[in-house]
Amino acid sequence: MSEFDKRQAITLDPTHLQSLKAALGQYRQKLDDGSAFRLHMDLLLDIAFCHQDGRPLERGDAGANQALLDKALDSCRQDNKLCHYSEAVLFAAALNFPELYPDLEDTAQALVRFARSRNDSADMAVDDYNLLGVEALYMMAFCRPQWSRYLAAFLVPYWDTQTHYLPLELLNKLVANFGWQRPMISAYLWCDSAQLRRCFYSDSEGNPLQPDLLSHFAKHPDDYPWFKEQLLARLKAQPLLAYSSGNQADDPHPTLDFFYSLGAWPVAADPDDIEEWQDQVKQQPWLGHSVEDEALAILATLQSQAPELPLLEVAPAWQQEDRHQAWKTAKPAPAPKQQEAETAAPNYTRVFSCLSPHSDRLKLAQLEKVDQAIGDDLTSALAALPPHLGSCAYASYRLHNPDCSQEQASLLIDWLQQQLPQALLEAYEDASDDDHEQFEELMAWLVDPANDADPAAMAQLAKDVLYLDGGVKGARISAHQGAYQLLWGEDGLQRGLLSLFWLLGSDRLAKDNGLYLLAKRHWQLWLTLAPQRLINRIFYLRGNYHHYAAIDDIDQERRLCQQLLALGVAQLQLDAFMLLCDQRVARYRPADPRFWRRYQARLAQFAQSTDAERQALQGVLAYCHEDQYLAFLADLACCHPELELPLAPLFEASLERQLADAFPDPVAHKLYRQLLDYLATGQGLEALSPKALGLPRLQGWDPYADQSGKVGPVDFLWLLPKEQGQRLALFLAQLGKRGLHWLGCSWVKEAYVRACIQGGQLTFAERWQHPALGHNPISDPDLGLALLAAKDAWALQWLDSQGVAAQSLVYYAVHEGRNCGPFLQQLAKAQRLPDMKGWLTSAQRAKLATLLGE
Repeated sequence: MSEFDKRQAITLDPTHLQSLKAALGQYRQKLDDGSAFRLHMDLLLDIAFCHQDGRPLERGDAGANQALLDKALDSCRQDNKLCHYSEAVLFAAALNFPELYPDLEDTAQALVRFARSRNDSADMAVDDYNLLGVEALYMMAFCRPQWSRYLAAFLVPYWDTQTHYLPLELLNKLVANFGWQRPMISAYLWCDSAQLRRCFYSDSEGNPLQPDLLSHFAKHPDDYPWFKEQLLARLKAQPLLAYSSGNQADDPHPTLDFFYSLGAWPVAADPDDIEEWQDQVKQQPWLGHSVEDEALAILATLQSQAPELPLLEVAPAWQQEDRHQAWKTAKPAPAPKQQEAETAAPNYTRVFSCLSPHSDRLKLAQLEKVDQAIGDDLTSALAALPPHLGSCAYASYRLHNPDCSQEQASLLIDWLQQQLPQALLEAYEDASDDDHEQFEELMAWLVDPANDADPAAMAQLAKDVLYLDGGVKGARISAHQGAYQLLWGEDGLQRGLLSLFWLLGSDRLAKDNGLYLLAKRHWQLWLTLAPQRLINRIFYLRGNYHHYAAIDDIDQERRLCQQLLALGVAQLQLDAFMLLCDQRVARYRPADPRFWRRYQARLAQFAQSTDAERQALQGVLAYCHEDQYLAFLADLACCHPELELPLAPLFEASLERQLADAFPDPVAHKLYRQLLDYLATGQGLEALSPKALGLPRLQGWDPYADQSGKVGPVDFLWLLPKEQGQRLALFLAQLGKRGLHWLGCSWVKEAYVRACIQGGQLTFAERWQHPALGHNPISDPDLGLALLAAKDAWALQWLDSQGVAAQSLVYYAVHEGRNCGPFLQQLAKAQRLPDMKGWLTSAQRAKLATLLGE
């Protein structure tokens, strides 16, 4: 079974009130006692809600609420929209019965209890992309705004806001639908995170989407006294979740925090400078006195009414030494057995569920399982196969099998000739600009093998017609490679590409067969558009590790490479793919050590190649993710410092992009030219300050990429020629208080480890086995914090040696640094501790005194 398949089933009739009531009751019990979950790194929901015929609930089982269910799935999920979604169907079906509203509320409360007990979105998974409860609570809130509080309370402070950002957007969707009705104000008060409460009215970047509560109270002053009453009632009913760090400074203030997140306060401080921003908000006028006075008065009222009441609590899971211990010792639920009836007549709906293109990428074991279930009953199976690319992938896989008889091959070819062109067409249409004047021309070429349009011209047209949208990856993977939406949504076209791979590799199809010609056309199109993605999708099928297209079996890997070469994949493309795949998977502790050994050998081979050979491989690597390419170049610089690396094009592209993202085009272009001149000559630093440029927005500018797979100019700091690296550091450090905030980026840790290698503290071969610098800090929090502290100490010492102003160094050490006391004491001993007036808040000055006294 797949790693995310559910081992427990709650069976029900979705049209029967009592059956739904019983299912909700069982679910509540399992949520409360923890048996709804099994351990899969973190916790994984282990329940499927199934129809009485044994299949998981489907969209149609929602009855009159199918449109509501579809809206929830579209709003809450980016990937795997129709995979492991039976919980949402259960709630949609139950919402058809007003008699079940009390049961739904009880179940919503059980979901909130579980979420609060864990305070970690990582413990709420249903699969690798989606979380339990989100669709259910959103549908409830959409039906009745007074139920919005359950969704708000479910979104706990330890929420992965990058991976699971769509659930946060539901809050502003509800405000957009209902406005700031009092139930929505109540929902705001039941959300324990100031960061997440801002999602009621803004996006993750702080851009306004809805009116905030500040503006609402200005227009509806009668709602503010009610707000105060409800805040008191909420804190009496349930404490706020506190952080588990043990540092009280990290904990939310019981009342002030609700004022901080009311809206866009008109203060001068940068919101990213949290302490100074909060200090200024506290002083804002509010009903004749300050915000701080108002919040503290509410707190005093609460403490006088309930003096023993706890206002903050750490989630029970975070109070345990091992928060997953209960699931480590629990006996796992057995995998569900096939019913006898299925053995006699397979339930093909259930068998084929893994083939859906709306699911995650396929693994070979899933196809083998489908094949085993079908056996020799191919005629019935083909009649039941859904008409989509996943079914085409299975049919092509079966056709490619040497054991496929001639009779079966004929059936499969007939079926594929009918289904594959239309399935491919639908996939392209969903990810294309159908308003493009040549859209119809491209679509006709894609489905008609007799259409003799020039393939190169059609590939160029496809670049214009296909949408570029890789989600968090942006519109492009690199300057040379577009992030085609078709390759990033759901399974990333893997099932379609596998269909082509097996058809072209089959000896059952004549080379002049229309199906073969069509498969060859699509295959060559993707070899032109995105060869690295194509290789990845084929390798992933046989990969031994989730998220990685890495194959343990060397012989199997070699055969697959030979097959791809025979189908026109260039050797250089394969070399680039294998190089970066080895680099990535070596970071994963369970991976076979051979990947790291081979990566080292490839680095050495590259160093020994001719200039022409290096340039050829670099040309292909430029189509890969920028961060992986730059990591390869950094490893080369570490192991072979004598090599001259082609850093300039990638650095300049990243600098230009980061400036263009932050400033209007004319300003960005002028600043880009000025910066390049300064980095080349060392002249003109003073003219590049925010004040001299008249660009206050340059203060706190983010010199790092905000999209997955990209790099920013600061990533090159320790790779550029020494003088240029120093100049870049001095420029960044003069950009105000946040001038060094990039030291918190993960790549700085990698730069520190490479510096340790170059300093002889470990060898490159020991990179991942070193007890303090390798895999261990990833899973051991104490070692991880120690590594971050060592990284900060190293970076601050280096920046100090390059002439960075002491104020910037001290501010970072106090504000964001980890265990920076020794560095600060070193400055004090040398009488170099600067006057920090105007830099540090009173709380930060107290922290500085503590660090100096350690």
